[in-house]
Amino acid sequence: MSDFLRYCELVIGPLADWQGKGNTGDAVRIIADGTNAHLRVSFNASKTLTGEPNKIDITVYNLSRNTRQAIRTNLSKIQLFAGYESSASSGAMVASGGLLSAVSMRQGSDIVTKLTALDGYGGMVRGAYSRSFSGQTPINQVVKQLAAALPGVTVGKIDVDGRLPPKGMAFVGTTTSQLNKLADQQGFSWSVQDGVFQAVSDKRDTGNGFIFTSNSNLISCAPLLNGPLQVKVGVEIVAKFDARMKPGDRMVVKSTVSPELSGDYKSTKVDLSFDSHGPAQLKAQSLKMF
Repeated sequence: MSDFLRYCELVIGPLADWQGKGNTGDAVRIIADGTNAHLRVSFNASKTLTGEPNKIDITVYNLSRNTRQAIRTNLSKIQLFAGYESSASSGAMVASGGLLSAVSMRQGSDIVTKLTALDGYGGMVRGAYSRSFSGQTPINQVVKQLAAALPGVTVGKIDVDGRLPPKGMAFVGTTTSQLNKLADQQGFSWSVQDGVFQAVSDKRDTGNGFIFTSNSNLISCAPLLNGPLQVKVGVEIVAKFDARMKPGDRMVVKSTVSPELSGDYKSTKVDLSFDSHGPAQLKAQSLKMF
């Protein structure tokens, strides 16, 4: 097998994303591998470190009428997997979220179905929290409790510092607003990545690392500039598709074309584009590690 042989699998339903998987035998399952034996699937997934849900746009070509009718859009759970069949990232999860819309139209000789989904959206809009914590409670314990109040979202890595003030704090309202308030005060970022909650200090990464080199997976590398003086704060890379990479992960860049940009960075935004019958790539923005 070569790196050009792609694999993509899309699973839709049968339950809403905040309800769990349900009976997977009742789900709509679509397979694409770049051959004429399967359908064509393309997608763009944009992932960030912020508390906003990641957006996934998926296009499926020439679904049957019955399959189009079977796709429900009331936040049905979607799971998307993709990769190269010959690599370690084959079949890695790209997204797990709630389906917002599914629209079919004719495009030339094809019937194209466009799907839009948001990562962890059902849990984010339903999560509510009401509790007081005593003074000096570790922030990571508070974040863990808040994350557990997001229905259908799995609590993953929490790596934050600090304690609550001596007088303690009360948290009342939507879970996402309480998380945003605490993150702004304590200097960490939280997000839902592929249905999994993560919270990481602004001065650290997730602990996952990816190496990008000019002679293997790095396609291009450019400085990320900020402010009126255009100060370099990080880099933007384009690389070979790898669904395993997420915002917050460490990027080790080794560029022979622009060696001055080589170094260790923390990814803040990851865009994944994939076409089972066309190009596939990863684009990431990152900040210089402290």
